[in-house]
Amino acid sequence: MITLSEISKIAGVSISTVSRVLSEDETLKVTDEIRNKIIKIADENQYKRKRKKSKNLNEYEEVMILKNYDEETEIEDAYYYYLRTKLENKLKKNNIKIVVERYSKKINLKKNNILIGSYPEKILSDLSKKRCNLILCDSYSDKENIDCVTFNFKNSVYKVLDYIINRGHSNIGFIGGKDSEEKQDFREKYFTKYMKKFNMYKKENIYIENFDFKTGYNKTKEILSLEEYPTALFVATDEIALGCYKAAKEFNKKIPEDISIIGFNNLDMSEYMIPPLTSVQVYMDNIINETINLLKERMIHNKNYTKKILLETKIIERDSVKQLLL
Repeated sequence: MITLSEISKIAGVSISTVSRVLSEDETLKVTDEIRNKIIKIADENQYKRKRKKSKNLNEYEEVMILKNYDEETEIEDAYYYYLRTKLENKLKKNNIKIVVERYSKKINLKKNNILIGSYPEKILSDLSKKRCNLILCDSYSDKENIDCVTFNFKNSVYKVLDYIINRGHSNIGFIGGKDSEEKQDFREKYFTKYMKKFNMYKKENIYIENFDFKTGYNKTKEILSLEEYPTALFVATDEIALGCYKAAKEFNKKIPEDISIIGFNNLDMSEYMIPPLTSVQVYMDNIINETINLLKERMIHNKNYTKKILLETKIIERDSVKQLLL
């Protein structure tokens, strides 16, 4: 049987490199060409490799799910509740031990951490200085050492506005919320950019409060009290849309005959609203699956580079947006 020394001479690399490649040391930085060359030489000469015994995932330290919101927020914004519970269930099915904590300045992070909710850049900057792995699930950061899985913000908003405008609407309003005092929500950001680009922007058509039912209800009442109001509303969540529906009913306005509404997140309830709500489908299961894939890369394979994954969305067309005469 060929020896490590002989393989190193044929491959033109050190014995140490041969040993680490054949023992599947993934911390070794070596080109695929050299790695494959060493393995080929070993296999062709019947070298018996000692393969690493893989650990079961439940043998690793527990993973922290860190959320930056309270239980009341989960009640008001069902999207976050679904995201957290689905993520927890999927991790458990993968035999990954978890602990769930709410963010505080004194939080003691684990080696591997999944962050859900929206975090101000100052907090992310502080967390990124700690010696641990951070994965943002359903949000984004430019920080070099933070993995992210979310959807394509810009494309999602632009698709919505293309859809509304292609149905003849030009006076379009937006109802949304703020993630934090310092951070503008991406839907408001790209709504503003798009409308300015096509000279359709009206500052008075943007209504910002929270991401909940009450915001949709109160802001739509304000809108419908105007002498001339937008013919279509793009709202940041389906919970906001539900509040819009209630306000429209109180004002004896029909959707979409008197005002069109398109939501975001496509929650389960949306297809049962009257009329069924047109909404943007965010593929939550895909976001969760990619998050867990990144986690496994960090836990098992010791991945030492950062990934930013942006997934596409889809408009689920129902009956809440009117086709105007063109």
